[in-house]
Amino acid sequence: MANFEASEERFKWMVEGIKDYAIFMLDPNGYVATWNEGARRFKGYEAEEIIGRHFSTFYSEKDKRDGKPEFELKEATARGSFEDEGWRYRKDGTQFWANVMITAVLDRSGKLIAFSKVTRDLTERKNHENALRDMNASLEKRVAERTLELEAMVAEREGLIAAANQSRAEAELARKKLHSLFMQAPIPIAILQVPGLAYSLTNHAYTELVGKTNLLGKAFHDVFPELSGQGIFEVLHDVVLTGETYTGREIPVRINSAHWEGEVRYFNLIFPAVRRSDHSIEAVMLFANDVTAEVEARHKVEEAEAQVKLALSSANMGAWNVSMPSRVLDMDDTGLRIFGIKPSEKVQTLDELYLRVNPDDLEFVNSDLNTSISGSDQVNRSYRVLWPDGSTHWVQSQGRVIRSLDGTVLRITGTIFDATEKRNAEEQLRRAVEARDEFLSIASHELKTPITSLKLQLQMTQRAVDPALNKAPAPEKLERVLGIA
Repeated sequence: MANFEASEERFKWMVEGIKDYAIFMLDPNGYVATWNEGARRFKGYEAEEIIGRHFSTFYSEKDKRDGKPEFELKEATARGSFEDEGWRYRKDGTQFWANVMITAVLDRSGKLIAFSKVTRDLTERKNHENALRDMNASLEKRVAERTLELEAMVAEREGLIAAANQSRAEAELARKKLHSLFMQAPIPIAILQVPGLAYSLTNHAYTELVGKTNLLGKAFHDVFPELSGQGIFEVLHDVVLTGETYTGREIPVRINSAHWEGEVRYFNLIFPAVRRSDHSIEAVMLFANDVTAEVEARHKVEEAEAQVKLALSSANMGAWNVSMPSRVLDMDDTGLRIFGIKPSEKVQTLDELYLRVNPDDLEFVNSDLNTSISGSDQVNRSYRVLWPDGSTHWVQSQGRVIRSLDGTVLRITGTIFDATEKRNAEEQLRRAVEARDEFLSIASHELKTPITSLKLQLQMTQRAVDPALNKAPAPEKLERVLGIA
């Protein structure tokens, strides 16, 4: 009885505490019957809010109209299980991309009695934490209360033996359900017995991850001798000695398996101790999630960002990012120097940066920023900043507004460069054009007077010629007309 109760407690504790997976039960009609901590954290509903409601609550209106929830239950009933990936919705209306496994739960006669539903949030792929907390306490309390009641009454009434047997049968059924959930959980899980750290249980995801089978009864050290010197054996030893849970994020591990022979992989690891009723360590659970793809992808992004920063630095351009709505500023050293700010100075917000903007330009800068946020999404403005030495510099800022799926402004990011020389050149060109236009105006005026006088003299000369005589006028007449006599 004690071993059975402890086994049930461990399985119940394991399911209740898992935070990175929503694991709960549905009745045969699809109404929520149980609720775990992972489900509450993913979907935002407390147990008292969701238990008794139909699981179609988590689906979009279109999926409901198309009959998708009913189709999934029908498929799970017919095939034993149903797996799908798609958009699901939280209590606050936000959506996340989920991997869903629905499994039909049958009694010994093969009758459908419930569905188990396991949902994994693939949007974030966060580190799996040590969970399995609240349900263990609830199950331990329920079993302890039932046991005390039976022990107190069994001496008085022989008939309560049947009730005790019924209770054990129900607990065994619950244990089998929990065992089924354990084996079908998408997260790799194993249990190492203490002492010796030999495998006592592994689920399908774990054996698939490590690429090894027939692990039960084998010591962890013997299965993975290549882990010697990598710190894993030492961590397990500390968990056995102290009982404290180990949590490691993106731990590099080199193991030999059918999948990766000697290849370095990155794992999120959780090693919680499993205690007996007397609090002694009975076993250590292993939760291992391969995050190599995420780590390598992030490294590539970091390398690309480094290359972009190098390119910007070579072009004497700065990069900046403003988180909204907090207006917290992140600007590189080049951008700070363009504003006359030393990298050692603390400039944490956009408003602090704007203290360097020329007061005559500040209203324009704020207005242009609000225009970008309200709809244009593009940032392209030129304005003056004042350096501590009193000099004025022109800066050119370009960027764009980044929004979430619902249109909420998340951040504004872009580049900035010193446009002072460009502005000075434009000013010199403007002054040169003005000087040219002024010269042409003066020259035009000075030339216009003698030209007009000469034109008048020519007209008078023409009138002095007598076309009827077909001869030029006398010299003394021309001299008199032209005023040279």
